[in-house]
Amino acid sequence: TLDIFGKTLIERAIDSMYDYCSKVIVAGGYNIEKLEFLTEKYERLKLIYNEKYKEGMFSTVIKGISHLDSDRAFIIPGDYPLIGKKVYEILLDAKGEIIVPEYKGRPGHPVLLSGKAISLLKASSSRYNSLREFIWDNGHVTAYTDDEGILFDIDTIKDYREIINKLK
Repeated sequence: TLDIFGKTLIERAIDSMYDYCSKVIVAGGYNIEKLEFLTEKYERLKLIYNEKYKEGMFSTVIKGISHLDSDRAFIIPGDYPLIGKKVYEILLDAKGEIIVPEYKGRPGHPVLLSGKAISLLKASSSRYNSLREFIWDNGHVTAYTDDEGILFDIDTIKDYREIINKLK
């Protein structure tokens, strides 16, 4: 819920993808009630509580995936506020079951999963400890982008300040 020039961090993440999604699923655990305002702001958003959130971020990915009813899905942590809309277009134009954006040799977010990959993740989630492990175990296609925003998340107050400075 950090403010970034009048929008929350998660709103910035949602806004960049919203035009490319028929539904947005926001899954979370601790303090999820602080995100309830999102359901009023975004008509196509569904907020999902992950009761196993203490098991880690991957449990939240699995919880969100369990609510999918489409054959493709972007997976992105809610703390990536700098991803441009062009990234979503590049990913949607790429062919593959698991598509990962890359900027100057570095992979980032969002990841696009398609039919078979979604089914496989749902069926074998207990085999993996992270989305990264699932991706590397099952292979992926790389989609190259010139948008370094795919690399920037906010884990610390230092990260937050750096992103504020990038946006100035």
